[in-house]
Amino acid sequence: MNVLSYRTSDQNFLTFDLLVDDVPIYELIGTDCLGIPHFMFEGGMPRKNDIEDEFFISVCGCGIDGCGSVSCTIQQVGDEVVFCDFKFCQRNPTFRFSESNFKQVLEQIRSECRVETERQDTLALDYVLNESETQYNRESIAAYVKSVATVLTLPDIKELISDETRTSNFTAHEVAKWLTTDRAYDLVLEHVPPELRELKKTHLPMPRICHFIPFEWGLHVCGDTDALNVICAGYGEGRTDLIEIVTIPLPNFGCVDS
Repeated sequence: MNVLSYRTSDQNFLTFDLLVDDVPIYELIGTDCLGIPHFMFEGGMPRKNDIEDEFFISVCGCGIDGCGSVSCTIQQVGDEVVFCDFKFCQRNPTFRFSESNFKQVLEQIRSECRVETERQDTLALDYVLNESETQYNRESIAAYVKSVATVLTLPDIKELISDETRTSNFTAHEVAKWLTTDRAYDLVLEHVPPELRELKKTHLPMPRICHFIPFEWGLHVCGDTDALNVICAGYGEGRTDLIEIVTIPLPNFGCVDS
């Protein structure tokens, strides 16, 4: 029987690497996806698309499972927990852990996740208290969303993104990452009316998105699941308060070689 444990890294603020007999599971199965970010563990082992018994084991370093991930089937068989049927990796082993070992490790991970969530909540509160003059207004957020779409139609945008990503055949995920750079933000700011520029840029990872500010309200950019479209959305009071959204297909703004 195998022994399950884990180690942590500061990737995406807090990422968990699962270990089997003290060896990283990503080495045993053969993948470049190196761990699971803390925000995916909020409800326990991260389930893949609500598929019964199928869970993420590791995801791309950007923290976006749609960019790259490995999943496997996790089943309880008697007093054992079995990891098998690994997908999107080089090898497909089977690991068996005692039920008590699996539950203990999962609870330890969830405990660390709670501490990290509280830490980030404190950081966000401090930011609100110290930067209250930058509170959003709906018109400002909408203007930023529209400006992102404008920037992605600039004549020299392909060259700018190519310099950053070092390839001319980049995906929507790479464009989204580029949009969080200082150079991209300066371009976005240039196309926002001066009276609406109160939205400031900081960085804090959240599930499946790259974005400019560390709250549920604000400007969010990401690539879609197929990495063919860049999505930019502006939110108000919470992720359900959608103010403005644009979807820009890669071919439509000339960023991909035909």
